[in-house]
Amino acid sequence: MALRTDARYEFGLNFLRFLPHNDDHTVATKANVYSSVGPWDFSGVDDTSSIPLYTQVDDGELITRSVDLGGVVDITAVTPAELVEAIEAATSTGYDSYDIRVTDGGDTRVTTSGDVRILHDPYDAFAVDDDRIVVTAATATYWVQVFGELAETAGFGQGFGLRWISCDTMQNVGEKKRDVGSSIHTTRDGSGEATEVREQPRLGGRDLSIVDTATDYSLKTMIDGQGRSFYIEMYTPVYRSGHNAEDHPLAYVQEKIYNCVGRSLGKTRERGWSVQPYSVQATKGAGYNVDYDAETITPSEYNALGLRGY
Repeated sequence: MALRTDARYEFGLNFLRFLPHNDDHTVATKANVYSSVGPWDFSGVDDTSSIPLYTQVDDGELITRSVDLGGVVDITAVTPAELVEAIEAATSTGYDSYDIRVTDGGDTRVTTSGDVRILHDPYDAFAVDDDRIVVTAATATYWVQVFGELAETAGFGQGFGLRWISCDTMQNVGEKKRDVGSSIHTTRDGSGEATEVREQPRLGGRDLSIVDTATDYSLKTMIDGQGRSFYIEMYTPVYRSGHNAEDHPLAYVQEKIYNCVGRSLGKTRERGWSVQPYSVQATKGAGYNVDYDAETITPSEYNALGLRGY
């Protein structure tokens, strides 16, 4: 409840997107992008001399590489060091390579003629971290995506590839909190009087029912992957009391559900549109004390996320 002068109303579901976790079931934030544990078997790849690899930093340009693994010792057991060497040898396409320098204040900027150039191609970097590969990007503000056949085989995104699946065709998302049941502890004294302690129920997670008016086979594949977990973001417009223009909201509610697993459900076939339902369960995941977080962001903050550029 609220006073009408201060009331805020949520209307519709503007945007929903999904990101598979790392192999260790952690959210792949810009500082936490990892492959699975190597070595990896690439013998099932059609052409080991030209394996596609794609990276994207935030909503920037898509970077394409064609990686040649012809020089590895054993194609059935490619080590992280061999894979990084092959990736670094591959020519990147899809963007202009800028040289940058560090200013006196410690910032970076694109150089002009005559500047001292100290760094080339700042978009992404692959490195060996023990028996995994870590990917970093100095220019990343939010996210780094790594996908394509090479990334899938190397276990990025738990074998799906580390890439966002974005949806604006959702019909609805239903949410129900799931409590861990409480227990009652009772004792009686010699005269029969009872003393009782009733435990406080604890939040164990959330159950989501999602209905998509369209059929997204990439989303179905990602959600239905055996043992695969993922992260969800939802964006809902917020309006004032009174008359509002739908495309001019006051703000957006950004909801983050960190640790999810799920399954696509069967469709109903009839003379009419067939929607695609999903069942998703959210729990407290690796490294997180909560399963859910929400905040209100301004329209300018929402636009800065560049959601439709991923």
